[in-house]
Amino acid sequence: MSVNAKFIVDKVDVYEEYYGWSNVVSRVNARWELTHPDYPDAKVYHIFFFTLDPTAIQQESFVPIEQATDEVLEQWCLATVSAETMQEIKVAAIPALRYQQQGKGLTTYYSNPASPVTQS
Repeated sequence: MSVNAKFIVDKVDVYEEYYGWSNVVSRVNARWELTHPDYPDAKVYHIFFFTLDPTAIQQESFVPIEQATDEVLEQWCLATVSAETMQEIKVAAIPALRYQQQGKGLTTYYSNPASPVTQS
């Protein structure tokens, strides 16, 4: 299995000022774009919502948003996710990737307009 995960940052919220600290990251909304070489036309997403505790700020570890690269944001989002859970997320994506790939080239005969499902 070789599911690839690309980290994409969608939104970062900051406190402009928090007890003397400037541009303190508070929340990160991001996602993994998951792909597989066997299903080149398919991609699925795993969403991350991460909240940082501003009361835990210390001089040694503080990173202002201007210096928070995507790699740093990914580390923060994945800090509490075990390697086993990461693998489970990737494995769980395979059926959806396969389903999307199989749907390429098909024409929709019927689609319920009231359905919340927007799977292509």
